[in-house]
Amino acid sequence: IELSMVVIALLSMYLSPRIVSLIGFQGPAAETISYYLSKSGSSVVFAILILVFALGRGFLSRILSARAFVLLGEISFALYIIHTTVLQLYVRNGSKLLGVGGAGSGVAYWLTCLLISYLMHKAIEEPLRSLIAGKSRFAWNLNSLASSHSFRCACGLLFFVLLLRST
Repeated sequence: IELSMVVIALLSMYLSPRIVSLIGFQGPAAETISYYLSKSGSSVVFAILILVFALGRGFLSRILSARAFVLLGEISFALYIIHTTVLQLYVRNGSKLLGVGGAGSGVAYWLTCLLISYLMHKAIEEPLRSLIAGKSRFAWNLNSLASSHSFRCACGLLFFVLLLRST
C-alpha cells in the first residue's frame, strides 16, 4: 500500500497544477487556481501518505527505519538550516579548499553539508532537547561546558565556518 501511495502522491503533484487546463477553465481566476493547486493541491494526498507511513507496516517503512535513514531524519533540520550557507561558502572557496571539480565537487559539497549537520545536531540539538525534556541538568559553568563533547563539536564547527569565510 505504501508504494501505491507514493505513486499516487507523485501523480497528484504532476496533475494538481494541470487540472485547470485539463478541464478547460481559462482567465485570471484559472491562473490563480492553478498557482494554488501547484503549491498545495496535493496536501490531502500527502496527509494520507504520512498516515500510511506512520502505521509503518510496509516494505518501504522497514527500509526507512534503517539506522542510516533515521540518522538522516534526525539531522534533517540542521541540514535545512546549514545547506545554503555551505553552498555560498563552497561556491566562493570550494575549489581552493577541496581541489575537486565536476561530480566530485557535488559529492564534496553534500558530504560537507552532512558532516556539519551531524555536528550541529550533536552539539546543539541533542543537548537542548535533553534540557527541554528535563532529562539533563545543564550546568552553565565554564569547567563543565569546556569539557563537554558538545562544546568541542560546536567550537570545531565555528572554527570551520570562520576558516571558510576568511579565505
